[in-house]
Amino acid sequence: MTVAENETYEVDNPIFKSFRVYAGSKLLANKASWDFLANEKPQFDLVTLHPSMVYGTSLVQDSAAASGTNGYIFSSIVSGATDFDALLVSVHVKNVAEAHVRALEDDIKNRSYLLSGKWTSWKELKEWSEKYYPEEAKGFKIVAKTDLKIPKTDASRAEKELGISWTEPEVMIKEVLDQQIAFLKKEGKL
Repeated sequence: MTVAENETYEVDNPIFKSFRVYAGSKLLANKASWDFLANEKPQFDLVTLHPSMVYGTSLVQDSAAASGTNGYIFSSIVSGATDFDALLVSVHVKNVAEAHVRALEDDIKNRSYLLSGKWTSWKELKEWSEKYYPEEAKGFKIVAKTDLKIPKTDASRAEKELGISWTEPEVMIKEVLDQQIAFLKKEGKL
C-alpha cells in the first residue's frame, strides 16, 4: 500500500476520516523505518508488527467510555453502524502481545508481520450479542448485514514464523461485551 502525498482524507464521516489519517500515518512510518534500515545499515535488526483491529479485555480502560478499537466495535453493535466492514478484520490483544515476545527471538531478523486472525460478520456479532447478553441486546441496533466488503489479509507469515494461533473472534467479542456491559451496569447506565 502507498499513501498519496496530496490526499486530503476528506470523507463525510469523521470516524472514517480518522481511520484514513491513522492508516496513512502508519504506512508512512513503516516506509520510513525500512528506508532507514536500507540507507543507514544500523547494527540492529528491524521487525515490524502490523495488527488489524485489536479486540479483547482492556487492562487500562476504567469506565464505559471505551475508546480505541473496543469502543468502535461496541458502539457499532449498540448503534447499528455497520458501514465500516474493516472493523470485522481483527486480532486478539493477547495474540499481539505474543507476537511482540516471539519477534524478539534471535532467528527473527528484518521481517514484517501482519497480525490478523479469522474475520467475522455483523450477523455473527448480532448472534453473539444475543447469546451472551439477551436482555441487553434487545436495545442494540446491530443489523445482520451480509453484503460485506472485507479487506484481504494474509497473516500466514506470522502463523508460520512466529507460531501464532489466532484467538477465535467470538472470544474477542465476548470479552469486549463483558467489559463494556459490566462498566455500563456499574455506572448505572444499563
